[in-house]
This record gives sequence, structure tokens and C-alpha cells, in this order.
Amino acid sequence: MIILLSIFSFVSARAQMEEGLASYYHTRFHGRISASGYIHDNEDYVAAHRTLPFGTFVRVTNLKNMKSVIVSIMDRGPRKKSRIIDVSAIAAREPPTDWSAANSPACIPSTVSAS
Repeated sequence: MIILLSIFSFVSARAQMEEGLASYYHTRFHGRISASGYIHDNEDYVAAHRTLPFGTFVRVTNLKNMKSVIVSIMDRGPRKKSRIIDVSAIAAREPPTDWSAANSPACIPSTVSAS
């Protein structure tokens, strides 16, 4: 699934916003160790981002329906340069976000948690 997104996070007391495509983790990553040492669980609300610190919470909002879900950054990625974030399977399919349609636009406002 690919989603157009915008990421908004408060990192080091300054706001950051990104927009772009997103995807979600394939189920084959379940049980694998992430870059942060976290063991990936498809039922956890987690995501991969290239630069945000591990433990950062971001709100990912589907721009088609303006529904959102909060995930924690626990891995590095996505591997494809055209995407800005990978979210866990549950975050991608969890109502009210419903990103079941490929290429759904989305937005991500976030807040930082101290890790």
C-alpha cells in the first residue's frame, strides 16, 4: 500500500513537516529485530523513518478521509527513496485510518516522547 503523507513532528522543540508517500511493513517482518533493537510485532503501532529519533511518536493521517493513527518510530526506512515512512500493518489497516486503497493520501502530525 502506498499513501501520500505529511509528517509533522516536534523534534528538539521545533516543528517539522513532511509530505510524501508511505507504505506498510509486510507481515514477513514480524519477529525480526529493528534498527533500534525492538522486535517487530505486526500488532504494535510502530513505524520506520529515516531521520526521526527512535521513540518519537507521530500521528499519521490519511489525507483522503482525514483520519489518523499514532505510531512510534522504532526502525530506519523505508528503503524506497520515493517513500517517507513505513507503518506497521495494524496502523495501516486500523480504523479509522483505513488505508486499504493503494495510493491513499495521508498526513502525519506528531509529538516527541523522551526515550
